[in-house]
Amino acid sequence: GRLRPLVFAANGSLAQGDIDTTLAYLDRALEIEPEAFEALLLRVFALHQAGRHGEARDLARLSWDNNPLNARLGMLHAQQIAESGAVGAQIAILETVIEHCPGYFIAWCALGLASFRHQRFAVARELLSRYLDVIPQNIDARFALAASELRLGRIPQGKQQLERLLEFHPEHVSALKLLERLKPGGSK
Repeated sequence: GRLRPLVFAANGSLAQGDIDTTLAYLDRALEIEPEAFEALLLRVFALHQAGRHGEARDLARLSWDNNPLNARLGMLHAQQIAESGAVGAQIAILETVIEHCPGYFIAWCALGLASFRHQRFAVARELLSRYLDVIPQNIDARFALAASELRLGRIPQGKQQLERLLEFHPEHVSALKLLERLKPGGSK
């Protein structure tokens, strides 16, 4: 009848692929504490693993609405929304996460990448620059920053970001090809 042991047991069941047992443990845990973050998040993951994506999204949305300061659940909700193609809604949720948890750098990266995909290159450039100051080796963030710089006509800065990316990941094919195209006389 205690929350922590039930969540622990649910986590073990989920790791073994026993979704029904996982959900039963989580149902009991959420009866004890209906807004328990760990139980809610684990339930969302379990529902996704069971292929019950709609239920997982509904639960994440409800949990986020009940506790908008819950950054990790907000990130999960934003990811689920992105999978449905609603990039604008994803951006709004990520902005809320950052507003309430400005030190949550994963949200900066996610919002930067979403902004890049939504062709908001100046916003992407700002967010990804901040993120990469903290986590400099993220391949996707570094490449999106380089591409944003290039899209904004900031060719030297774009080249600099590509070169930095290649310092960390010398075999990055896209970065190598893009740098080759940017050389004088390179293919267009």
